[in-house]
Amino acid sequence: MEKKFEINKGFFKLKTGEKLRSIRALKDIPMYGVKTGDLGGYIEHEYNLCHSGNAWIRKDCRVIGTSIIKDDVLIEGGATVINTELSQDIEISGEVMLSHCYIYGTKIRIKDRVKMTDVTINGNDMLIKDDCVIINVFGRGALDNFRMTGKAKIENEIEMNMCGTRIAILDEALIKNVRNIIGKDIFIQDHAVLEEQSSIHGNHVTIKDSACITNGVNIEDNVTVSECVKLY
Repeated sequence: MEKKFEINKGFFKLKTGEKLRSIRALKDIPMYGVKTGDLGGYIEHEYNLCHSGNAWIRKDCRVIGTSIIKDDVLIEGGATVINTELSQDIEISGEVMLSHCYIYGTKIRIKDRVKMTDVTINGNDMLIKDDCVIINVFGRGALDNFRMTGKAKIENEIEMNMCGTRIAILDEALIKNVRNIIGKDIFIQDHAVLEEQSSIHGNHVTIKDSACITNGVNIEDNVTVSECVKLY
């Protein structure tokens, strides 16, 4: 297989001990405006970036550990990727931090200051941006047209399954220790809280304002919870 890049000789060492080297393009990648000879970002191992496909890591980005970047994935804007596999059509931009994630699908955009740890998701047309945090989430099915913006957080000490169509977690919404969010047209926004093993397993659900769903409540179809209502 024709190599797409070479690893430069010089390296720098992180405080955690990893030695990172920059890459240089050995051929043009028109999809991302990369020309032969252009410098790219930093990797720890050659396998971190696949030679096949259009995947590229731009300057000031770091790909570390067992990470694998392939297909049409682009990493730019100073992002850091640790022990993470990214495949198909994904763009990572900004001060994003991904650790121990497996993300694949088409038209997935993760940007700004997003932090994701122990996350497995796949699907189409996903946007995660701003200061969002996602910890310990996996998905059995695909997420289509998923949105997460603002300072929204998903923080779980238990594994959480999330899948469906048109799910949006917005503003300063908090999801904590939740088992499932499954369905379509689900909106959790404003300062709403879904926590303590509660679940959504239905369609056309909105939780907004300062509403709180807690202590194992299961929300099903066609429900709106708003203002300061607390369900437990």
